[in-house]
Amino acid sequence: MKILISVLAILALGCGTDTEVAEKPDPDTKVFVVHDIDPTASGDRPDSDPPRIVKSNVYPQNERVSFNSERLNREGIFFDFNEDLHQFVADLSLDGESLRWITSAIRTGDNTGFSVTLSPPVNGPFLERRKQYLINLVAGDKTGNLLELEIEFWTIP
Repeated sequence: MKILISVLAILALGCGTDTEVAEKPDPDTKVFVVHDIDPTASGDRPDSDPPRIVKSNVYPQNERVSFNSERLNREGIFFDFNEDLHQFVADLSLDGESLRWITSAIRTGDNTGFSVTLSPPVNGPFLERRKQYLINLVAGDKTGNLLELEIEFWTIP
């Protein structure tokens, strides 16, 4: 959580447009990548709601639901949001260690504002079977509303 607060401080102070900022890794901490994106939302209407995830292939469930690790390794983990994002932070970890998956985002051009995808590097690490993973996700819209989620999920046996 201390790292998340540091990242949020970076977000509040602002980053250059279309920049990536990576903290120097400390062996005992997670590494987060901060993306600062120009929003495309139109109009001057005040927005008091944080972004919402409207579609995902991994999402928190009330019951323990397992996901196919091979499919997630191949397709990545995606989150579609209901509005354009201005900033986001995402990290996938296993047993407290960041897997350093690559985070990318695209404007979808339809009613969904943004799609964020976490993908494994070419040589891994990849998701394994019978493991519990954690995604820390913070998404902010252009008016500063934040969605903060910790998503735990399991891979199939």
